[in-house]
Amino acid sequence: MKSRNRKAFTLVELLTVIAIIGILAAFLLPTLRTAKHKAKMAKCANNLLQFIHAIDQFKIENPDYPDFLSNLYPSYIESQEMYICPGDYCTQGDNSPYNSHAGADGGKPWWEPDRLEYTETDDTKHNTRYSMLRNSDRGKIDYCSYLYEFCGAPCSWKPGYTWKEARKEDMAKEGGGRVPIVRCFWHQKRKGASDSYEADIKNVINVGVGHRNVYYSDASSQGWQK
Repeated sequence: MKSRNRKAFTLVELLTVIAIIGILAAFLLPTLRTAKHKAKMAKCANNLLQFIHAIDQFKIENPDYPDFLSNLYPSYIESQEMYICPGDYCTQGDNSPYNSHAGADGGKPWWEPDRLEYTETDDTKHNTRYSMLRNSDRGKIDYCSYLYEFCGAPCSWKPGYTWKEARKEDMAKEGGGRVPIVRCFWHQKRKGASDSYEADIKNVINVGVGHRNVYYSDASSQGWQK
């Protein structure tokens, strides 16, 4: 039997195929990045809802809100992975150990690292100032990506109050509803390669203490706390 002659690809044909694949990839990559971003946000929103359920259980057995989210582990939140947002990444430069683990920065927005609010609410092992309010077995929860606004730490933006006291007063004024109890800032998009952010995009995830639902907000200095 005669074997058929096989014609190899020419260089021009090969380059044409590569160019077509490159064009298709250029169209698909933004879609894939968006899908990945949305998937991380969905998982994060589910984490926040789990915290709300755990807080409800905690309040059945205790007279008040927990002082920190770490107080929920392990009786009400069984997995330490719940405390880490899938979109979290370390931003605090080269100073170890803050650059060593997702969640080491705590719940503060990456564009405002020096605000006192995040020193007070920091629910990582680096918060030694309020360690007596955190989990009694120190070291159980080392890292936490989320900002808990009903914590028991003194409130710098309302002197004489703890955070939970200040937020309870907000609930009384606003009827609960969208007063946030747990928040995540780790999905906010950077503006180019700068240290600013896109304030018009609703990428901050919140859970309202009154309606217990997830809602999204921007992260502007005027609007991120409401």
